[in-house]
Amino acid sequence: MRTIRWRVVGLMTLILTGCARHHELASANLADHCLVIGDYQLHFSRMDETLQQIAHGSGCFIELKNPKVWPLKAHPVIGRLSVMQAVQQAIQDQPLLLTHPKPDLLKLTIKKPT
Repeated sequence: MRTIRWRVVGLMTLILTGCARHHELASANLADHCLVIGDYQLHFSRMDETLQQIAHGSGCFIELKNPKVWPLKAHPVIGRLSVMQAVQQAIQDQPLLLTHPKPDLLKLTIKKPT
């Protein structure tokens, strides 16, 4: 029974180690998942689909309260980027403002006309 338990522990460690390789921390601030670096190949047309894929599994919450933003066209997100950089790439040429008010949170709002 003990050998089975240790095999399960070893297998779980191996699985978790494999999952951790996809993302690296971009800075010494270990508490901020918005600075985690990952490999992206996203080609979704809608902004909400793209942002959902970026946020999924990163631990960084992307707040987007205005439903008018959801159908906006998103740019492809390609490359080795932090979560914040991936969002910046996705919203390129759109009337959106990205802020990072606190760790693990990115906020998107519509830019006010000047």
